[in-house]
Amino acid sequence: RAVNGWIDAYADEGTLKSIQERFAYVFEPQHPDAKVIYKPLLRAHVVTGPFKVNDVDIVPIALDHGYSTSLGFRFGNLAYTTDVVRMAPESFKALEGVGTWIVSCTVDFPHETHAELKIVLEWIERIKPKRAILTHLSYYFDYETLKAQLPSHVEPAYDGMVVDVEG
Repeated sequence: RAVNGWIDAYADEGTLKSIQERFAYVFEPQHPDAKVIYKPLLRAHVVTGPFKVNDVDIVPIALDHGYSTSLGFRFGNLAYTTDVVRMAPESFKALEGVGTWIVSCTVDFPHETHAELKIVLEWIERIKPKRAILTHLSYYFDYETLKAQLPSHVEPAYDGMVVDVEG
């Protein structure tokens, strides 16, 4: 846990620049006389390709978020991709063979910045993970209704969810 200290933040150069422009204070040390942590403290790491944190290999996955880009990440047998409306062939390639895929599914209709349920289910069928978890769900979805209509290996995420991942 990163309590009372710096949090490592990994993002592409454009995202880090945007955060630094809007929230410059999070990259600056606290006042030397501070006795408690009074603000977030981020240590920026520019992601330009695969990298390692401790003993974990991480592969960034470029995503199209409509008017901007975002990064998904693959951690061995787990992939996490959110804020995505379209994926390039290279992004699908990075997901090949993944066991658990956490993917955003914000709406059930065409949207400019988020893939709709129909498209996300097509992606899941293409990648064929053992388990897919839909996250970034909006109020357009009723949890129980959505859960009942999904294939058995696909489930909606929920607040506080813990995901166990095999090797």
